[in-house]
Amino acid sequence: MTFTYSLAFILISDLECSCAVPSLLSPRNCTAYSIGCTYTCGNQSCTVGNGYPCYNLTLEAVMLQLNTSRTVKNCTAGVCVAGCCVPNGTVEDCFGVEATEPDFLRETSSLS
Repeated sequence: MTFTYSLAFILISDLECSCAVPSLLSPRNCTAYSIGCTYTCGNQSCTVGNGYPCYNLTLEAVMLQLNTSRTVKNCTAGVCVAGCCVPNGTVEDCFGVEATEPDFLRETSSLS
């Protein structure tokens, strides 16, 4: 079995957007923090609600780090305000969740 790391997801639902939001976990309280305060749901740009915990990071930067490690370095924590992640002064290493890929899937995909 191969272990990889991926994003945690939180479900935020409103009238327009009802999609899982890319998130990372805080080591302080094991709470999922959204990556930034905007996300794409279908072809819509959606905003995480005011006061929701966030990390001031881009999804691209996070995915690069999760390719090699479970830990994402220097996550600036904050809260969402009008679609922006406003830092609260906390910088910590945050982390993705462990995702496993069964061996048979890896073997099948390597054949194609």
